[in-house]
Amino acid sequence: MRVGWGELGSRVWWYPMQRSPYTAVLLQCVNIPVDHPDAGSPLLRAVTQAFVSMGAVVSVEQTGENLVRTVESGGGEPSVIVQAQGLPNLIHELVHALHAGRLADDHGIDYTGIPFDLTTPSGRELLWEELSCSLVSCAYLSAELARRGVGAPDRDLRVDAWFAEQVEIQPVFYGMEDHPPGFFARVGSLLSEHEAEVCAVVQRATTKMRSALEAEGAPAHVAQAEVQGLSEIWERVLGQWARPPGSA
Repeated sequence: MRVGWGELGSRVWWYPMQRSPYTAVLLQCVNIPVDHPDAGSPLLRAVTQAFVSMGAVVSVEQTGENLVRTVESGGGEPSVIVQAQGLPNLIHELVHALHAGRLADDHGIDYTGIPFDLTTPSGRELLWEELSCSLVSCAYLSAELARRGVGAPDRDLRVDAWFAEQVEIQPVFYGMEDHPPGFFARVGSLLSEHEAEVCAVVQRATTKMRSALEAEGAPAHVAQAEVQGLSEIWERVLGQWARPPGSA
């Protein structure tokens, strides 16, 4: 379903281009405050349209949450609600949904399996997918900031901070919440030991993201972004947390 763009009061609304002839009420697919810093972004529109095409209702609020939830509607089909605090968060959620191939609560991840096991291919696959979501989100954030005129030094700092914010909770899911440096060190080693696994997942995420945005009519400079190596950003951002105090 394609959506249109318009402003109603203090909010921006996307709405179905094909409206029912039996009602004058706009079926609200997406809402975002007009003063949200990402409100006018072509990338935000493309990411949002990708979610709407999957059947989601999307809300972007700086004070909101970041989640995908199924909500029962009275007598009708359940609705899938996607909430995000901003564009980078929404991109992260979209890459998860593209990996899953569908919309589902928590992207279909069974959190009753915590702690996940990094010694198994399935346990690592969960981590690689999570990290690919973070990595791709960082790539598109960097490109978006560049389009907004943010210079390289500040842009790089903001991207690295966003990567750290996304992954800092990961030790909890692998039973290492009491020793995050040990987790970061272990993952750093696993990235090298299982490079082929990592590259395959990152490539899949990158390709699916670009294809999803292109399918929604995003121009090439919006649909594509340069994705850096996962080991590179991991060492730069988290390597210092993994090293003992005083080491080089």
